[in-house]
Amino acid sequence: MWWWRNHHAFTIPCKLACRSSRSQFQQHQLRGFSLPPSSGVSCKKVSVMSAPASGVTAATLTTAASPATAASSTERDLSIPTEVWSEDARRVYDSLAQDLREEDGWVKRPFLVDMNESVDAPRLMTRCDREQTGRFYNYAFWANKEQERMRGVVEFGPYVQGPPSCVHGGATASMADAVMGTTIQLVKRGVFTANLTVNYKNVVRMGAPYLMEARVDKVEGRKIFASFQLTSADQSTVCVAATSLFVQARQLADGEQQAT
Repeated sequence: MWWWRNHHAFTIPCKLACRSSRSQFQQHQLRGFSLPPSSGVSCKKVSVMSAPASGVTAATLTTAASPATAASSTERDLSIPTEVWSEDARRVYDSLAQDLREEDGWVKRPFLVDMNESVDAPRLMTRCDREQTGRFYNYAFWANKEQERMRGVVEFGPYVQGPPSCVHGGATASMADAVMGTTIQLVKRGVFTANLTVNYKNVVRMGAPYLMEARVDKVEGRKIFASFQLTSADQSTVCVAATSLFVQARQLADGEQQAT
């Protein structure tokens, strides 16, 4: 069986992809992983955005706005970069954080988990790596309620691989859905994805940082329309573009109408 994907898809035999996956997983260590030379990731391209070190470190960036949301002794904020993030990803994170600090209205969105919780406790799929091994998704984003927008940085780990050294399309679609859903919560609560359209424009590589942005485009009663883009760190290349329709639960919509 063959999978096809190129602008629409590249061609890879499934058995080859599986063998490559096993090999890369065996090489992967909990503190990070090395990207294969064939990955084509250009550190020079990444450095366009991140070259000057911003001086903003993960230690100084908790919620960027709200001390009240600081983690307790048993909680961990999964949106703060750790050593499993690549050096390039941390540079892009610092650069974006610095840029947004200089603009009004942007607030860092923390994601707190209780480390004493049972391993069987419910988890958000894109935050399933509670132990922060770097295997799945490393990401953080900021919200601007007035502009109804989200901006963030993401790096994909080896457990979301599709073809060798490339991110599976389902993983980027999941990220698009998660970020658009969170953005829509700036406008309405209790929303569910009704439709998700994803256009894959360029290959997304594992272990490379990408910028993402989502915005609310239109609200029509219970319907909320949103859009999303995943771009290279220097914003020169759009890799994934998505649009979605979310629908607010009828009970919540009725409750809001009664309240007004």
